[in-house]
Amino acid sequence: MKRKTYAAWSGVQESLTMNLYDMIIKLLRNQSRKETLHQTEMLQAIADSMEDTTQTEDVTVHGLSILPKLDIGPNSSPLDGVILRVLRAKWDLIALTPKMWTQGHRQRKAMHTAGARFKPDETVQLIQLTAEVILRHLGQSSIQHTCRPSEGIRAESASFLQTGSR
Repeated sequence: MKRKTYAAWSGVQESLTMNLYDMIIKLLRNQSRKETLHQTEMLQAIADSMEDTTQTEDVTVHGLSILPKLDIGPNSSPLDGVILRVLRAKWDLIALTPKMWTQGHRQRKAMHTAGARFKPDETVQLIQLTAEVILRHLGQSSIQHTCRPSEGIRAESASFLQTGSR
């Protein structure tokens, strides 16, 4: 009975979060409501919802897609490093999927292009996480390839780093 209740609640939580993200996207399209979304409390709530490790892959990916639309500036502290924190948490839980990795990478590039500055320590931590992902990926190859990766393995690794898949 408890298991069924938990499963049902997880479904409600996922559905509610997805609906909230859709509402945020709609509000972002309405210029007069933009200031409301950029209040610190609202940004903190968005950041917290994305960092929720109980959320499914689809919810996480949908949440990450909101970030570039928020016009994040250098003083958006609740959202500073949120992509890194989401990816790191999922990686630590062995739940970082190629889809999430790709979305995180794409959104970080979009935010950077839009002028959102990243702190040096965030960049270093993202490089460290990327190195861990690549090492895990290479570890799945044979020892021979790990010691001296061929051109094909290097290309696969570069593709994995950029897109999250081979």
